[in-house]
Parts: sequence; structure tokens; C-alpha cells
Amino acid sequence: MVPIGLSYAAHATYSRTEDNLAGAATLALLPLGADGRPWTEGTADTDIPLRVLGAAEWAAGVSGAFRLGVIYRGHSGAPFTAGFRPGVDANGDGIAGNDPAYVDGAVPGMAALLDTHACLRDDAGGIATRNACRADWVHTVDVRASIRIATLGAGPLDLVVDAIDLLAAERGRLDGALYLVDRTGALLSNPTTGVTTVPLVANPAFGTVVADRSAGPLFRVGLRIGR
Repeated sequence: MVPIGLSYAAHATYSRTEDNLAGAATLALLPLGADGRPWTEGTADTDIPLRVLGAAEWAAGVSGAFRLGVIYRGHSGAPFTAGFRPGVDANGDGIAGNDPAYVDGAVPGMAALLDTHACLRDDAGGIATRNACRADWVHTVDVRASIRIATLGAGPLDLVVDAIDLLAAERGRLDGALYLVDRTGALLSNPTTGVTTVPLVANPAFGTVVADRSAGPLFRVGLRIGR
């Protein structure tokens, strides 16, 4: 904080987090990934590579009686794996929710997803790489304004107005289901091989937020006594 004028700061961090997937013992056996490592090894669920922060404050008047400040925070979206809806046991191993999807470009509607998701294009014709996909970049903007309304014996009295998370970006569980069951198709069973074929279509909502859990913008008004 400076008495008068403009002050600003910027900060950025870059990091990568990899692990071998805690609880991997519950997964069905999977082949090696494209790089020769086990499928379970790779980008961690907690991997947020890039974080940036920028802050600025402008102070005017006698001893900075009026102040206006802005803080911007942004970070990479959370990683996720192309798979199936919760409760679906795609490979029939008795454990639901642990199966990555096979990226089949021939499934109806898949062409549109391949055009918009590089993570799917890279895995087309194979099993989806663990956490290869990523949610959109997350933006947060906070604003504070304060004005001196009196000077007391204990110090100046300021009226402070805060606007927190003005952009109110969507937050919540992502839809990682690559496929939906085609209700117009027919379930086919081969009595000789015992193979059952479920008609599928690509999920047009793949990668979007299932339910927005954002609290929305928060506005706060208060008084501050300083020295």
C-alpha cells in the first residue's frame, strides 16, 4: 500500500504434478500408455500447472483518502479423464467409475468432439490417456473501493466496499462421460461369442460443468478504523 498514486504487482508460478494414481489397485488391468509407462502413471488429479496473479491499487486525495484496488487471479483448469458416467461399469469388472473410454472416431457425434478437444484427437483409436483432458481456464476478479468519511481519535474511519468473484465462473464436477447410450439404437447380443454391443453416441456435453456450484458474486460493505 502506498500513500498516493498507483501501485501494482504480478506473480506467476508453473509446476507439474505426476503420480501413479492413488487407489490404482481398484482399476482393471490396462495396457501401457503411448510412452511405454503404465496407464496409471501420469498427470495427477491435483495438477494445476499455471497460476497467475495481478494486483493494482490507485490511491488519491490527502493521505490516500480514496483507494480503488483490483486483484485478478487465474489458473489452469482441473485435469480429467475421458470415461463414463458415474455408476457405469464399462468393462464389467464389478467396480464402477474406474474405466477410461476407448476413443472411437466412428461413433456418431464423435467428429465434433475431436474437432474441439485435442486430448481426444491425440488418443483417437486407443484408450483415453489418464487426465489428458483439462477444464477451461479459471478467472477470478475481486475489487475493493474505500473512502475516508471521518477522522476519529483512534484514527481515520473508512467506508469499504468489496466485490468478490465478480466473474463468478462456473465451478463444479465436470462431465467426463465420453459416451451416452443411444436410445434409438438396438442392443445386440452375439449368442456364439457372448458379446453384447451397446449402441452409443458421443456426449455433446463432454467436458462441461454438470452442475454449477459457484456461490456467485459476493458484495460486502463495512467500516474500517485505522491508524
